[in-house]
Amino acid sequence: MDKVKRALLGDRKAQAELTKQGRKLPCHVCGKKAKIMFREGLFVIMCSDEYCDCLCVAESVRSMAIRKWNERPEILTPEEIRRLEEME
Repeated sequence: MDKVKRALLGDRKAQAELTKQGRKLPCHVCGKKAKIMFREGLFVIMCSDEYCDCLCVAESVRSMAIRKWNERPEILTPEEIRRLEEME
């Protein structure tokens, strides 16, 4: 299982690694690509679909904005993720 899938399932380590690389996870509502802009002194991350109802993230530091965008709730426990990987 790749890091993006692990991060989407709530794997904090995978989320941190992707954030460190500056990679943004897909939108948490529709799954489309996220975009980042710099407006009025803030880095704003939002869905690339202008009709999506997701909330954007705005921070003065780019890495903090990406970290907040990439934070996802734990859907599967680390043990459940491990079992899925063994099945692949």
